Amino acid sequence: MTTHSLLIADELEHKDEASLKRSQVNRRFASDLSVRLNCPVSLLYVKTLKDIPGRLALSYAEKAKVISHKHHQLAPVMKNFALPGKLIVKFGSPVKEISGASKDTNTIEALILGSRALKGMDRFFLGSVAEEVVRNVKRPVYILGPGTQRDDYSLPTKKELRIAIVTDLTKKCRASETYGVSLAKRLGAHVVLYHSVAETLRSVEQYMFAAGEATPSIDTIYADIKRDAQNSMEKKLERLRSKGISCEGIIEQEKTPLVKVFLEGPAGNCDLICMGDESQGGLLGALLGSNLRDMIANAPVPVIVVRS
Repeated sequence: MTTHSLLIADELEHKDEASLKRSQVNRRFASDLSVRLNCPVSLLYVKTLKDIPGRLALSYAEKAKVISHKHHQLAPVMKNFALPGKLIVKFGSPVKEISGASKDTNTIEALILGSRALKGMDRFFLGSVAEEVVRNVKRPVYILGPGTQRDDYSLPTKKELRIAIVTDLTKKCRASETYGVSLAKRLGAHVVLYHSVAETLRSVEQYMFAAGEATPSIDTIYADIKRDAQNSMEKKLERLRSKGISCEGIIEQEKTPLVKVFLEGPAGNCDLICMGDESQGGLLGALLGSNLRDMIANAPVPVIVVRS
């Protein structure tokens, strides 16, 4: 029987204090989660050509020698994990190698990545590697953003975990809801289904404005959306409780930004956050949804990204 494992992609060669802290937080989280899930952690390190000064290319034999040397050098790192799996050393493009390793759905359960804080125009991206990987892999990706590094996040080992699943209550979020609930069941965690009526209303308003359609009173639309959300939420909670899963639902009605309201409200007091991503490639797909990106950039806990 094949044993599934968590796969963590780590820099390992730390160029500054921030990268060292990011690596430490990532590895500690991976180890703690593996214990909770009772599965090993495999570590992937990708050596790039830019790490070798003065070289524009390497022969196959030279690459093999570099890989062998790094494998021997990094072997002690596996002692950081309570349930160590494989040490995988590759040479090439980080995005390509991480995405390729994650495609082995028979052995890889999920991928764990760290994301750095960016400034200026770069703030619209998670960072080239994390952004590209999320768009290209089909497995769930746990991203530890700047907030987890700032607060030195660690997964609680004794108390009941709380997993927040941010959902629009439609089929678009079915994959993230399914994974989040499955994870909660395995961890014995409490599920918090979180939905923003205001966010749904904003989307409806944008659609109607773009379509040039005449609209009824905004109050009438809001009342209909709120009623539908409450009915849908109640049905989902009823199904979860029938399966023995501890859960609650929160329908947010404030009109301030979703991420800000979420993190400042009761749902923000969770240990993990699960969200869906609908990136489909192409120019528009090159950017993750703004809410997802903002959540990763600001959340003090890991954000689990599940492709729709």
